[in-house]
Amino acid sequence: MTTRSIVLILNPMSGSGVHQPTVRRSAWARQIDVREVRAGYRAEAIARDAVAEGAQVLIAAGGDGTVSAVAGVAVEHDVLLVVIPCGTRNHFAKDCGADITDPAGELAAIENGHEIRVDVGTVNGQVFLDNVSVGFYAAMVRDPDYRRRRIRVAARYAQRALLGAGRRASLRMPVPGRIVAPE
Repeated sequence: MTTRSIVLILNPMSGSGVHQPTVRRSAWARQIDVREVRAGYRAEAIARDAVAEGAQVLIAAGGDGTVSAVAGVAVEHDVLLVVIPCGTRNHFAKDCGADITDPAGELAAIENGHEIRVDVGTVNGQVFLDNVSVGFYAAMVRDPDYRRRRIRVAARYAQRALLGAGRRASLRMPVPGRIVAPE
């Protein structure tokens, strides 16, 4: 497999951003095509473009949201996915045994990793691998200010949840053999 058929999708906004420069340099040293998530262009779109151009391996370097977005495309097109833990929590990477203290070192999986199969689910059309969040936590981590002002944003969302904001949300979750819907 040529390095041209491997594309790393790097989200520089994931986590604290501290690991991204090292991951980027390590990928370049391996002659891997690095594409960064930018404002207005999502990880899923970058992954789709890469597959359309012939990528056979997608590498998701970011947090669980980035990984889920890229994984959805990998599953849809039956290409391999490598996960580089660069997020805040890295739930999925941890559960797969990744060394979250050395994200750049996880690029070695390309040469000497082993394949594992995982279950993939969707909620309201959104792919998830390890866990799914609903309610104010899910909205809170998508807030543009969350990365810089976590406590202030968390307090705002908790206040809305406790005092009410007059809004209702619905959830549809497909389950084999039946559909669970809100009452």
